[in-house]
Amino acid sequence: MADGIPPLGDINPFRALRMIPDNPPPTLAHPDKFSKEMNNFIARCLVKDPQRRPSSIELLMVYGPTHTLALTLLILLLLLLLIIMTMMCATKGSILPRHQRPRGLQAIDP
Repeated sequence: MADGIPPLGDINPFRALRMIPDNPPPTLAHPDKFSKEMNNFIARCLVKDPQRRPSSIELLMVYGPTHTLALTLLILLLLLLLIIMTMMCATKGSILPRHQRPRGLQAIDP
């Protein structure tokens, strides 16, 4: 999002959601255009292992209220992405309960 387009934004959204758990975390297309602090923040947010990833409170304590509105909005967007990634990893690709999945996916158990 910091680059102006979301990661995997050029492919079908449903395919992108299925790719998130398997692909490595996204990175900035041009990290040299951003501060070292911004690069570190994004890297810390996108750690896929929940045991190693800092909590939202830890991130806000380090990068929170002393920064600009744009960075705060980016923090919120990345935290939302973290929640989605966690849900996708926990359910092996489907965030819908089994009974709410489209008919063809109901037989697939995570």
